[in-house]
Amino acid sequence: MWMLHYTLNLMTLLAMSLIIGILVDDAVVVLENIQRHLDMGKEKRKAAFDGRMEIGFSALSITLVDVVVFLPILFLQVFVADMLKQFSVVVITSTLTSLLVGFTLTPWLASRIGKKEDLQPTNFLTVFD
Repeated sequence: MWMLHYTLNLMTLLAMSLIIGILVDDAVVVLENIQRHLDMGKEKRKAAFDGRMEIGFSALSITLVDVVVFLPILFLQVFVADMLKQFSVVVITSTLTSLLVGFTLTPWLASRIGKKEDLQPTNFLTVFD
C-alpha cells in the first residue's frame, strides 16, 4: 500500500480485514496437515516438508480463486471501478503474500517448534467418558 501511495481508507481496511481471514485459513490448512504427518511419527522437518507438499495444490487453488475473482475489477473503466481499484489491488497482493507465507514461513516455523502431543481434553464434556 505504501509503494502504491494508498491510504488507510474504508476500502483498504475492508480488504485487509478480508485478507486476515484468508491468511489464517491458509496457515491453518497447512498446519493441520503438518500436524497429521507429525502424528504419523515423522520427524519435524520431514513432516513440515511432506505436509506442505501434500496440501500445496489445494492451498494454491483456494488462494488463486480469490485472485481470479478480484482481478477483473482492475480492468474496468467505469466510475465504480475507480472506487474498487484500491480494494482489489490490496486483496490481490495480500492474498498472494498470504500464499507465500503459508508455503514458506508456516512450514519453516512448524519444522522448528512443532511437536507431537497426545492431547487429553479435560473439560466438562469429557468428564463422563
